[in-house]
Amino acid sequence: MEDAPRISSFGIEVGDLERSLAFYTEVLGLTVTFTIDNDDLHEVGVSDGQGGPAVLLMRHQNAPAPAAGAKDQKIVFITTDVAALHAAAVASGAPSDREPTPYPGTDITIGMVRDPDGYLVEIIQTA
Repeated sequence: MEDAPRISSFGIEVGDLERSLAFYTEVLGLTVTFTIDNDDLHEVGVSDGQGGPAVLLMRHQNAPAPAAGAKDQKIVFITTDVAALHAAAVASGAPSDREPTPYPGTDITIGMVRDPDGYLVEIIQTA
């Protein structure tokens, strides 16, 4: 389809915006692309800095902190060195859900960690 929509971004409610921002920028290496601050919503968009979709880290002032990451949600990143990025995330305090492991029948290696709010972060490397 010629006019198919592009994925712009997706948002997750976080308990501590600064803590999550540090994880996604300092550990995963994403770049801040925009911020929104108003009376109720503080939001920071982070992305690869190359026009890819953004992760919107959202904190609503009047909302309770989110429950630690639902198991049915994940954020997926592609990298050239899954082992190094997984190790950096774990060194920052992120719990590992899966050590980098080849996915059977493919040329993909997958590692998984949890972000500061418990969201599952899947890290993929293709051969």
